[in-house]
Amino acid sequence: MEIIKRDDVNLDVVLKDQDGNAFDLTGKTVFFTLKRRQDDSDEAAVVKKTVTVHTNASLGQTRIALSNTDTNQSVGYYFYDVQVKDVQNRITSAVKGQIRIVQDITIRIS
Repeated sequence: MEIIKRDDVNLDVVLKDQDGNAFDLTGKTVFFTLKRRQDDSDEAAVVKKTVTVHTNASLGQTRIALSNTDTNQSVGYYFYDVQVKDVQNRITSAVKGQIRIVQDITIRIS
């Protein structure tokens, strides 16, 4: 996945279980964490998002909104994951990977 530095980005995510079925997000909390290195502490994460209102919870669809402040990071590769917390506070890792932040060209906003 590639994001242009300083862009506002909506990451529309469809979460599925191990069998490929939609992960029902009804009543669940989604955590998105972006780190420079995988072993950085959560406190050192460059972006941390918590989502409790989902696009279509029963179909496992949610949106992680990244602001231009969130994406104003050094150009390079970052590690991310998406975790789901249920009402019993059990955590499930739903997806993980890398995001590449690339240099923007236009910086002006007017």
